[in-house]
Amino acid sequence: MYNCQLHSSWVISSDAVWKEKNEDGTFTTHLEGKVLEYNPYDKLRFSIFHKSNQHNLKESELSFTLENQSAGILLKIEQGEFPNNSGGNKLYEECLAGLNFVKDNLIITINEVTSIK
Repeated sequence: MYNCQLHSSWVISSDAVWKEKNEDGTFTTHLEGKVLEYNPYDKLRFSIFHKSNQHNLKESELSFTLENQSAGILLKIEQGEFPNNSGGNKLYEECLAGLNFVKDNLIITINEVTSIK
């Protein structure tokens, strides 16, 4: 997410912490969660704890799933539940902006890897 690194031991129920490395070498924690599922090269699922007082939603799930396709591999990113209220809608838009931030880079990376094969 953005310029963060994900720190985790990948053990179920262990911490998942998104940290940004600062210029002075220290880290700023931006998001915390727990590992719910970890199957290498298949699926990664987290609970995410939202600390902002702007939103009614305090926890959501985020999952990354890899699916084999005839033309390569599909990365499926899912996040939810966002309640149908102003706080939930705002949080949904913020999370969507975060995914859109990396979307073009993912497509470029996938195209580069596919062209090497």
